[in-house]
Amino acid sequence: MRFSLRIVIGLGVFSIIGYGIHYFKYLSTGKPSITQPPYTDQGVSSRAAAQLKNIQSPGQSSNNSTSMRPPQTTCGKTVASELIDLKSITPPGRPKVIIFINIPAAGGWSIRRITLRKTWLSTAKNYSIAYRFFTDSIGVKPEVIKTLEKEREEFRDLEFIPTRSGYWLTHRYLFAMFWGYEHYDFKFYLKFDDDYFVCLNNLMNDIQYRMNEKLLYWGWFGCDPKMVAMDEGFVMLSVDLVEEIMKRNNSLCCHPFGGQMIAMWMNRLEREGYDTTYFPDNNRLMHIRSHFKQGPSKDMCKKLLGIHQAYPKYMWQYWNLTKDSWFSLKGDDFEKVERKPFNSYCKLKKEWDWRVLGSFWKHEPKPCWLPGLEWDARLQKYKNVQSRELEE
Repeated sequence: MRFSLRIVIGLGVFSIIGYGIHYFKYLSTGKPSITQPPYTDQGVSSRAAAQLKNIQSPGQSSNNSTSMRPPQTTCGKTVASELIDLKSITPPGRPKVIIFINIPAAGGWSIRRITLRKTWLSTAKNYSIAYRFFTDSIGVKPEVIKTLEKEREEFRDLEFIPTRSGYWLTHRYLFAMFWGYEHYDFKFYLKFDDDYFVCLNNLMNDIQYRMNEKLLYWGWFGCDPKMVAMDEGFVMLSVDLVEEIMKRNNSLCCHPFGGQMIAMWMNRLEREGYDTTYFPDNNRLMHIRSHFKQGPSKDMCKKLLGIHQAYPKYMWQYWNLTKDSWFSLKGDDFEKVERKPFNSYCKLKKEWDWRVLGSFWKHEPKPCWLPGLEWDARLQKYKNVQSRELEE
């Protein structure tokens, strides 16, 4: 009995030391890294609460004389010595999937997650797909954290990330990207809002035509002077593009709004000689729900990949219309779309200039991991990202 107890204690101490080493690496950089301790299915809730309360979130200042994040005064310039060697630190044996999906989730908006799980997202298990909801963990009320922990334990599809509420969309995007890369060997990284109805049957049929695309940047596209980008409501990146972004994590610029920042990352890669592949798919992504001219129908997934602003009542409407024929639709039933050269979609240069934005969106990009990073007072008053649903 005494010998068994010593073994148990020894194993426990060994685990704590090993885990502490990984966690120290995380705190010493303060940036998402695929060497950060993963949240496992065992005991994640209690560990996450203990760990994350000490992590400096974007916007927090350190009480110590030295910050958890290295000083950084410039961003957007690639220095070879600062590039992350992803191959040397990628965990072995990651499950292979075609698409990893990042769904940002506000802690208090559980109705959206419940609706997604009961409608079209319930079909994800039939495809080569992995997904997670990602939610803030810093500055969240204890009762909300407790509810989220129960939700995570029940559904195993929700992860805490070290961000706080408000307009930190780029940081959420990065933390989710690193988490996905650490846990899955995927071909494409898809982020969409939790009010998107996605025709996974059409998307997974279409993805076969994109497998050989290089540095693919795919979504609903805006072609305006100096504002050439995909909307962040639905944006897909090929894994080679994800890796180029991740390699530059130490010198990335960030912006309150993710779509603007992703576009500027594309511009940076173009300046460095990379030929990014823009795939505007506006005809199949209904960016604004009211653009339905003839209304939704049971056959809408033959032509559409997704519908934005699908709040729960609309999500159920679309699902009830399409669910009976969801799996009976085959390749030839879906409208095939060929990607065209960029100038067929837009005659402008691949350029995004934050200085031409309206006042609410006009914010100068800053180093992502700048200690004490804050956006100006216009955004600080918003405790949560504003939703159009509240206006209906």
